[in-house]
Formats: sequence, structure tokens, C-alpha cells
Amino acid sequence: MQHMMVEFAAVPMAIRSGLVALVGLVIGSFLTVVIHRLPIMLVREWAGQDQQVEAEASGRYNLLVPRSGCPVCGHQLRAWENVPVLSYLFLRGRCSQCRAAIHWRYPLIEMLSAMLAVFVMLRFGVCGKALAGYLFAASLLTLACIDAETGLLPDAITLPMIAAGLVINFAGVFTTFRAAVIGAVAGYAMLAAVLYAARALGGRDGLGFGDLKLFAAIGAWFGVASVSQVFLVSFVLAAAHGASLVVRGKASSDDAMPFGPFIALAGVFTLFAGLPLAL
Repeated sequence: MQHMMVEFAAVPMAIRSGLVALVGLVIGSFLTVVIHRLPIMLVREWAGQDQQVEAEASGRYNLLVPRSGCPVCGHQLRAWENVPVLSYLFLRGRCSQCRAAIHWRYPLIEMLSAMLAVFVMLRFGVCGKALAGYLFAASLLTLACIDAETGLLPDAITLPMIAAGLVINFAGVFTTFRAAVIGAVAGYAMLAAVLYAARALGGRDGLGFGDLKLFAAIGAWFGVASVSQVFLVSFVLAAAHGASLVVRGKASSDDAMPFGPFIALAGVFTLFAGLPLAL
């Protein structure tokens, strides 16, 4: 593995960036599947549907099957219709069979995944730390999109992120193992304090437990020193966005909005910028 990385690092930057972007596009295509299907899978699980009855009635449904298709007419995508970004452009954003519009989020997520892959390589070089950094960033992208659309931050992603942060920092990749453990606990505790304070003062939940777990995950990846920075950046971004919606008349001050995307943005900021705002 190390030998392959050394050889890849010797490839000219333009070619290397193009290859990394291509991999990011392919992974981004899979992320769109996760973003769409995982919430549906969770709802079915929470509804207590019998898996055998469901399988007989509608076939298996998970991240791998059935094949991707048009949600309007059910047309299953052929290989040439499933090429990241290019298929969307070639089809002009419409299903080849029924001409229903394909949501623009699909190519956007693919391109964001590619950009993150390239930026991580440029930030950390060709190394295991870059691979870990892209895993972290891709997970945040997935969670941000799911939360923005459904208000969910699935344990199926947040809990493995916490575990992954502790595992990689056992080897001291981003911080010490001790700082990672304290960071996970402090991240959860800090947001839990905000959650219970909001309940006590306003009688309503401003946050969900998924937000707490995501905060803990970032603390596990970057250590206790990152918690104050992520807290500051996420709340400033959320406040600015909320104020913008109110000013434009698209929301009122009482409307709730998902907080996960802003935690994710703060996490990506910390990945690339380090800890310039840590207290």
C-alpha cells in the first residue's frame, strides 16, 4: 500500500488530481444512493415491518438493491445513464423514458465529493491521513444532505464515525488518543448542555440526539481542542442562515431548521483549517 502511494505521488499533479476527482465522482454517486435510501430503510425498520413479508411483497431494498431507477416511471438506469455528472448533462436532467426531471442534487453531490477528494489530497498529500480525511469529509457530506432533507442524523453513520475517530487517533493521525476520547465526551456533553438548557428555558428542543453524536464524532476525530471551534463555527453559521431566511421572509424566528449541516460545515472547516479558532 505504501509503495503504491509513493508511486502515485510521483504522478504529475494535474493527472493525479484528475484521477482523484474521478474516484471522488464515483464515490459521490454511491453517496447519493445512501442519502436517498438510508432514511427510507430506517423508516421501514422503525415501522416494524416484517422483513420476510416485505421481501415477498416488494423485493429487497437496501443500499445495493434494487438498481437505481426513475422514481416516477420506475425505469431502471442502464450503465450509460448512471455515469456521474456526464449522464445528467447528456440526458439534460431528465429521465430517458418518461422525461421527468432528475433532481440537480445528484450531480451536485457527485461534484462536491470529487472536490473534497482533491482538496484533501492537496491538503495532506498522498498518504493514509488523506484517505482518512476524505472518509471523514464524505461522511459529513452524507449526513448534511440527509439532515437537510429529512431531519435525521442516522446512528448508522454517526456511531461508526465516533469509533473510526478513536481508532485512527489510537495511531495519532489527527490528535492523541487521550485527546480524542476526551473530545468525544466533551463534544457530546457540550451540546447536551445546550439541548437541556433550551428545554428548560424555552420548553422546546432546539437540537436532537443525532446532533450530539455528530458533535462527539468530530471531537473524536480532532480532539478536545476542536470542540470549542466547532461549537462557535456551527452556531455562527446557523444563526447567519436563520437570520437570512427571516429577512427574506422564507421563515419565522420560531421555525426549526436542521442543525446537522452546520455542524458538518464546521467539521470540514476544522479538517482543512486546523484549529485557528479553538479556545
